[in-house]
Amino acid sequence: MTLPYFLTSLWGLSQSRIALTLSWRPLAMGVAGALAGRLSLRFGPAALARFGAWLLVLSTLAFVLLDRDPNYTCLTLGLVLAGFGLGIGSPGTVASVSVRVGPELLGSVSGLM
Repeated sequence: MTLPYFLTSLWGLSQSRIALTLSWRPLAMGVAGALAGRLSLRFGPAALARFGAWLLVLSTLAFVLLDRDPNYTCLTLGLVLAGFGLGIGSPGTVASVSVRVGPELLGSVSGLM
């Protein structure tokens, strides 16, 4: 929620430029989500959840490096890492949590996630 504000107020980007710039994250999520199913069979959902969380940490570090001067390389790297982290980690998180609750709580747990 704060990234569009940051890009508008500090970098002076237009709304259309912000939309195009931020599109890297959902694109990466789509690619990573498609890979997550195959990777989950090989490594397990818990490993994917951990890997996705680490990618989110790395994306946060990339965002911390942003400053008043536009740095599209750093921004794009952070967005792609966040997209891959969410795309790979979310299915693993859902699967890991879902197998640990009984059927009576499954609807509530999936709704919370």
